[in-house]
This record gives sequence, structure tokens and C-alpha cells, in this order.
Amino acid sequence: MADLSNRLGEILRAYHATGAPKKPVPYSVDGRTAWNLRMTLGSPGEHELTLRNLRVGDERLLRSFRDELSPRSRELFCPYPWDDESRLLKAFETAVVAAEKRVDVSYLMLIAGRPVGHFFLWKAGGNDHSRRHGVEVPELGVALGDGFQGRGLGYLAVEILKAVAEHLGSDAIELTTAPSNDAGWRTYRKAGFAFRGMIQNPLEADVTAVTAGEVRATKFRTERQMAFIINEAKRKEVLAYLAEKRGVS
Repeated sequence: MADLSNRLGEILRAYHATGAPKKPVPYSVDGRTAWNLRMTLGSPGEHELTLRNLRVGDERLLRSFRDELSPRSRELFCPYPWDDESRLLKAFETAVVAAEKRVDVSYLMLIAGRPVGHFFLWKAGGNDHSRRHGVEVPELGVALGDGFQGRGLGYLAVEILKAVAEHLGSDAIELTTAPSNDAGWRTYRKAGFAFRGMIQNPLEADVTAVTAGEVRATKFRTERQMAFIINEAKRKEVLAYLAEKRGVS
């Protein structure tokens, strides 16, 4: 396995180096596994960036993060039933349990304690559905509060998830994005994801759980399926798995 902490340190330094020249800032990566990470960039205070695992008690922060998203952003990023208060808390509790049980790798992004981002790899702990094709393919999700977009933070989150997936031995990463999500499309292409076709994607639910038949979805949208290949030796198997999900024989 790659040295995850060193790789994440490189990613944090590269993020800080983008844009206008800046003075060096402190950074840290605490934890050597994907399941117990805390990354910081900047000195403690109003501008310190923290990225850490989702944990018990974070339901309140996830609810606060909802308020950082405009209706348009909630429409584009909808792993949770954002506008259904009766279901929302239960969805957050389920997400925390999946993170605690090492089913999903899930992170929060905070600036001075304020939740401004949420990103994850569903089934990073092992995807039984993709294993039927002999591959491990978790599914990626990333969202940023509207007031924090355009700073490269989405790309930073994607690069962190790529490093985590490689460290965990994944063969590829899958994601889907709405056709109207131009900013997301550009970020994913920049990060090396390739378009694989259009797919009917469930909304307001864990897509991997829906695919595996563990939960049911009532809302769907046609989205762009994209993938980043990590293990080139299994490219053929990965593409066959993705094609099956699209309903392509």
C-alpha cells in the first residue's frame, strides 16, 4: 500500500501552491489509515481548513451543511433527502453508521469549524456488487457550500479520495454527475475521470446500496457515468462492470 499520509501531504501542498504566490502555511496529516484521518491546512483561526472523517455526533454538522447549499446545489448533489425533514435525520444517522463501520469512507470539510464540504466513497470498505466482476469499485460523491466554490476545494476533495481509494486497493472509482453540472464535469475531467455513458441514477439514497438491492429508490435521473481507472490490469473487468450498470450488454 502507498504511504497514505505522505501522499495526502503532497496533495495539501499542491493545493496551497495553486493560484497566486503565498507564504508557506503549516499543514498536518494525522492518521495512517483512511478510516481515521484529520488533515489541516493553515494556522488555527478563522481560515484554518480541516478535513476529517465523519463520526458519531456529526449529524448536526451535516444538517448545518445543508444550509450552505442553495436549492440548485441540493438538486445536483442529492445523496440525502435534503428537503424532507422527516427523513433527513435518519439518512444522516445511516451515513454516520456506514462510516463508523468502515463501509463507506466519508469526510467533512470545515473552515474554522464551519462545515463547508462533504465528500465520500460509498462502499470503499468493499463493494460486494462490483466483486461479482472481480473488481473493487467504490462510488464518489463531492459537494461544497455555494459560498466556497471556485477555490479549488472540490478538486482537492477528489484528489484526496483518489489517494484513499488507491491506498485501500480499489481498482477504479465511479461517479455520476447531472448533465447540467458543468463545474463538476470540468473538475472530474481535470482529475482524470473519463465519460463512460449515460446511466439512470437513483437520487436521495446511497446509490451503491440501491444497486445491490439493499434499499429502494423512488426518484431517478439520467446522469453521466464517469470513472477513474486505478488498476490498469483490470481495466477490461472494470469497464464491463460499469457497462452492466448502464444496462449495456
